[in-house]
Amino acid sequence: MSGESIDAGKIVGHESQWQQLTGLFDSGKLTPAWMLCGPAGIGKASFAKAIAERIFLAANHVNVAIQMASGVFPNYKLISDEDGNITIDKLRPLIEFLQFKAHLPGWRVVIVDAADNMNRFAANALLKSLEEPPEQTLIMLIAHQPARILPTLRSRCLKLSFDKLSPEQVAESLGLSANNPAVQIADGRLGYTKFLHEQQLAAKFAELLRQITPAIAKRGALPMNFLKSFAKDNKESLEHLLEIWRWWVYQLAQPNGYTTTVWSDFYAEQRAMATHQHWLDVYQQLSNLFDRANRCHLDNYHVLLCAIETMKNPGIYNAA
Repeated sequence: MSGESIDAGKIVGHESQWQQLTGLFDSGKLTPAWMLCGPAGIGKASFAKAIAERIFLAANHVNVAIQMASGVFPNYKLISDEDGNITIDKLRPLIEFLQFKAHLPGWRVVIVDAADNMNRFAANALLKSLEEPPEQTLIMLIAHQPARILPTLRSRCLKLSFDKLSPEQVAESLGLSANNPAVQIADGRLGYTKFLHEQQLAAKFAELLRQITPAIAKRGALPMNFLKSFAKDNKESLEHLLEIWRWWVYQLAQPNGYTTTVWSDFYAEQRAMATHQHWLDVYQQLSNLFDRANRCHLDNYHVLLCAIETMKNPGIYNAA
């Protein structure tokens, strides 16, 4: 094997799955098609890439990680859903890749991330490749919601299940405190924690909370200028900020109190202003609002105003 080594951070919390696949590969018993199942953001794609790297290093290929990251390693193909959808046109390079012999000696590895975002035509095209997979080829399908994948496609794959990590595992892997807001919000999803932290989204939402809590508690006016700037400055990340907002209200709706220590001062004031049922209603209405905002591309500023009013009176938009 090459002197290169695998980044241990790619498999943190998933050591048993790593032992299973590498053990099968080392013993010559690795089957060609696998479905890696579990919640989004817990490291399934990073795990799959680490498996691919391990296989290539076993063949003494060099500079594997760098070539994989730049998309030029000839025995490796990654198909991703950058816009939330995998069409037949996106999948066609993978089909062609599997139809020809490997460029280098040894195994080829294909990763589809995420397979549940393939449309029906893409899934049917991939199914044909799975029915008669080429020799020494590993196909790994990342699946956040396996039920969305064609049953015939699922039946061609062995399932490898992944669970969320503990806050301590996530924090240690990223060099953060277990009480870091990003760690708490992401709830065991390593990739999502890293994204929240690097984009400083938790800090941005904390500032939003600080600005709007007086208005929600009816002891101050809405900070209109701040909200306009916030909507404009966070246009690209507002969808993620709304997800943090949804998480926040979920904490307010817990019958037994707060489950984390994040922003406890804001929590105390907002929780005290209304009943448990109020926050349950708010959670339901905000979820509907945010889903509609993402689906219909509603104006960001308008969404923020509606969300704040819903926090105060969850029935205000029931007729909408």
